[in-house]
Amino acid sequence: MKNKKLTNSTSGDTEGNGTLKKVKNSLNYVSNDGRTFTQPSMTIPDQTISIKELVSRFAKGLPIAEGKTPIYDESGESEGIDLRKLDLSEIYDLKKQVEWKIENAYKQTQKQKDLFTKENEESQKQPEGQ
Repeated sequence: MKNKKLTNSTSGDTEGNGTLKKVKNSLNYVSNDGRTFTQPSMTIPDQTISIKELVSRFAKGLPIAEGKTPIYDESGESEGIDLRKLDLSEIYDLKKQVEWKIENAYKQTQKQKDLFTKENEESQKQPEGQ
C-alpha cells in the first residue's frame, strides 16, 4: 500500500492546507462561553428533604420547611408579612386574597357611587316647593 499525500482539497475531512480537521466531542470539548459562579454558596449542608418526606410531613400536618421561621420584631416598626419567609405557593395565595379584596372593595365603591347618583337624581326631580 502506497502512502498518499493529502492534497489541498477543501472537500472531505481535510482543511484547505492538507491537515485533518479536528473533531469536537464530549471528551475534548472546551467551553469558553457562559459565566462562572464566583460568590460563596449560601446553601446549608444536610438541609435537603426528599419528596417522600415532604408528602409524609404534609399528610401528618407537620411543618414542611423547618428553616423558614417567622421573624418577630419587638419594636413594632414592621407591619405586615415578611415575603422573604414565604414560599411561592404562599405568595400566590396571598396575591389571590389581595386581588379578591381589591375587587370586592371596587364593587362596594361602585354600589355606593350608584346609590349616591340615584339619590342625587331623585332629589333633583322633586319640585322645591314640597
